[in-house]
Amino acid sequence: MSVVIPARNAATTLPEQLEALAAQTTTMPFEVVVVDNASTDWTAELVEYWRDKIPGLRRVAEPLRGVNHARNAGIRATTSDLILFCDADDVVDRGWVDAMVTALASRDLVGGRLEYERLNSPAALRDTAGRVVSNGLERAYGRTWASTANLGLHRAVADALGGFDPDLELGTEDLDFCMRAADAGFSIAYAADAVVHYRLRSELGPLLRQKYATGVGLAHLYTKHWEAGNLEGYPPRIRRNQALHDLWRLVSGSPQLLSRRYRWTYLGRVAKGTGRIVGWWRYNRPSLAKR
Repeated sequence: MSVVIPARNAATTLPEQLEALAAQTTTMPFEVVVVDNASTDWTAELVEYWRDKIPGLRRVAEPLRGVNHARNAGIRATTSDLILFCDADDVVDRGWVDAMVTALASRDLVGGRLEYERLNSPAALRDTAGRVVSNGLERAYGRTWASTANLGLHRAVADALGGFDPDLELGTEDLDFCMRAADAGFSIAYAADAVVHYRLRSELGPLLRQKYATGVGLAHLYTKHWEAGNLEGYPPRIRRNQALHDLWRLVSGSPQLLSRRYRWTYLGRVAKGTGRIVGWWRYNRPSLAKR
């Protein structure tokens, strides 16, 4: 099996992830492919340093910036039937590899549990807006999906779908991939024992950029699947009304700015809601013009 880790300027967090992979309890041999996505720090030197500690570790360079370009490069660089994905700023649990492999014995794709306590401060944990749940898989547009921070699949799935969509670089690539997998007839399940300790954004600026990008990305993803005929139950007017609803929530919730406890959560909703509105204007107008 292969573990694929996209990494761009990840030198400060990648060592903890590599240490966790080196400490896996599995007896099955596996490789770790770190895809260096045009890093300008010492990510490359770091991977070289860790090669003696993880026999199956190697670095692949992907000059085209974008996490989906990196993941696709990782898929191309492997020959394994089972491919596991995790991120360079998180930490897999000691039994993660075995749990993912066990779950993949009966499913085409599996998503594991995300744990938030270990790597995050109380301040970061107060932000719950848009957090992926940790006790099951998410559902959107009638499909079940899993985060690419803790995702496993058979190579046949990636080959059938052509990998991840490099045009969706705004935090919705995992939802898009799982939606396409479901539409192609592949099965997905939750692997509760496959735990990844997930690192939230600990600074307000990166958090707001992430939320805004996700909001724009959701509008982009919606338009893509609507124009492909995969979202007949979600006409563009619903997306327009959702954007207006988001705007109303932002206005009505503004008193939360005065609360130290909820300020970040509210600002995250502002950023994501603004992204939805901008994304609706940017991507949904072609759909409206056709209907």
